[in-house]
Amino acid sequence: GEQQNLSQYAHPGFWNDLDMLEIGNGGMTTTEYRTHMAFWAILKAPLLLGNDLTKLTDDIMRILTNPEVIAINQDSLGVQAKVVKTVPSNSSKSRSSVVALRCSPAASQRWAYNQTTLQLMNLGTQQCIDAGSQTKGQAQTAECDPSVQSQKWMLTSGGQVQLHASRPPVYLHVYDYRGPAVQLYTCQNIDGDCGSEQFKVMSDGHFQLHHDSGLCLDLSRGVTDNYVFAGPLSDSAHAVMLFNGASPDDGHTNITVHWSDIGLDAAERMAVHNAWTNTDEGVHFGAYSALVGGHDNVLIMLTPA
Repeated sequence: GEQQNLSQYAHPGFWNDLDMLEIGNGGMTTTEYRTHMAFWAILKAPLLLGNDLTKLTDDIMRILTNPEVIAINQDSLGVQAKVVKTVPSNSSKSRSSVVALRCSPAASQRWAYNQTTLQLMNLGTQQCIDAGSQTKGQAQTAECDPSVQSQKWMLTSGGQVQLHASRPPVYLHVYDYRGPAVQLYTCQNIDGDCGSEQFKVMSDGHFQLHHDSGLCLDLSRGVTDNYVFAGPLSDSAHAVMLFNGASPDDGHTNITVHWSDIGLDAAERMAVHNAWTNTDEGVHFGAYSALVGGHDNVLIMLTPA
């Protein structure tokens, strides 16, 4: 949203800085890392690596060094993409993202832990924290179901909220005490210091971060819609990103960009090239559609055919 308003100021020599890339630092899935890179590329943000270069995996290397994604970012025309279409998610699952915000009396910051079902329910929404099929990424809530294993949590003696029976143990984690995202993360510190995962359970239902930060567990509806980002490239080409903001557990959604969405004539022939897979997808008339998974993206380049 903020970048939508700032895009008018971006041009060669003046770029909107989205901060460092966090690809490879944990807290996200490989799919989410790929989407992170796609956003930075199409928004023409400086590509500043913020990860430990001594711990690069093959997947991270492929994401960070994809030449076609980098080419979109470095295109000489230098025009930042904008949201050209927003499509409400058709997901039947009402989910919220777990966040850490300044402690307040809000109902969304009050939680109840059921020692029988091991569920942690938000008193504002009556939903339970659900890890879904993930062991990384942002924690979310879902309709409470005591039979669902991914909704079972343990409150450890050290104040950690640990996913029941997870091996290695997965915790709710507030990165560097700052938030706002609360992630599913495995404590890997050799000395066992996972201070940013320790909470004080208050008598009124607040889960306050143990570190003196004044942050409490809260909920945010977050991004659940589908978006089409687009911007012009040099030589009459266009970069287009199809993004599915729904949960990965909600499956794939068909997202379409019409040529009219990006200012092209519907009858124009455009060759479609997938930047992530480095594959040509033929010549299309008027529109292009793709199935996109939750938190994933399809990044394409359109050129006149």
